Amino acid sequence: MLRQQAVVVGDVEDIHQVLDKQKNVLRELEQKKPQLDELVHTAENLKADSNRQQLHGKVTKLREHWEETNSKVMQRKTQLDAMLSDSERYEAKRQEVEAWLTRMQARREKMGLVGDTADVLEVQLRDQKAYHAELHQYKHHIELFNQLTQKLIAVYQDDDTSRIKKMTEQIHQKYNNLNSSIILRGKLLNSALNSLHNFDRSLDKFLAWLSEAESSMECAEGEADRTAMRRDEASTRQFTKQLKDLQSEIEGHKDVYTALNGSGRKLLSSLPSKDDAVMLQRRLDEMNQRWHHLKAKSMAIRNRL
Repeated sequence: MLRQQAVVVGDVEDIHQVLDKQKNVLRELEQKKPQLDELVHTAENLKADSNRQQLHGKVTKLREHWEETNSKVMQRKTQLDAMLSDSERYEAKRQEVEAWLTRMQARREKMGLVGDTADVLEVQLRDQKAYHAELHQYKHHIELFNQLTQKLIAVYQDDDTSRIKKMTEQIHQKYNNLNSSIILRGKLLNSALNSLHNFDRSLDKFLAWLSEAESSMECAEGEADRTAMRRDEASTRQFTKQLKDLQSEIEGHKDVYTALNGSGRKLLSSLPSKDDAVMLQRRLDEMNQRWHHLKAKSMAIRNRL
């Protein structure tokens, strides 16, 4: 029996080496064919029936063995030719996918850290979405590559398919890692942008409340002057209650002020743009000045009662 040598599917060099061996065996078989034909001819021309019959049986077995061997080697050569073609196509596709993954990995690494300003974050989000869309669009090629791998595994199951299994798994892992990474980046960018927008909205809302509180304090200051002139105990009690309510409202916004001031300082230290930093500093200074002025005026009015 001719022993079949297992081949590493996808390894073009290994397939070539085994193919060369098959070709050598076929050449040797062809070289032995004339000798076999001569033996057959000699056996048929023997005059002695007993010797002729005995020798003819041996020659027949020898010829059958030659034909069986030649047939199996030819079948294996045909299979290896097909495997070589499939493996070359597999390798070409693998290199194409690997090159694309390498480019995408390089692009991902150049994206840098999550930005600190709305303008930067919006640009980064556009890049992230475009990158993710390109990944999703290329998924078709990953699936085709996987189908090619599964075909090779099924067709050449008697040979060694561990190499293509491993390489295909590595490609899947790289693709999935990139996909997970860009999805996470999108979440981080959206979170940062939402936090920034929330800070801006919260600061605008607090400054609007400050304006209302300042107006109320102006009214309270005028009412304090009128109450002092009237010296009416009932009016004084009513005004004192109104002032306490206003002071309670101010104290109720203390945590909001503290949180905004802290968040603003952190944001200020991380802004790469000088213009953005100057603008934020002005808004924080305005908030602090107005807050402390409101508190001081409230204390001054209370001390007058």
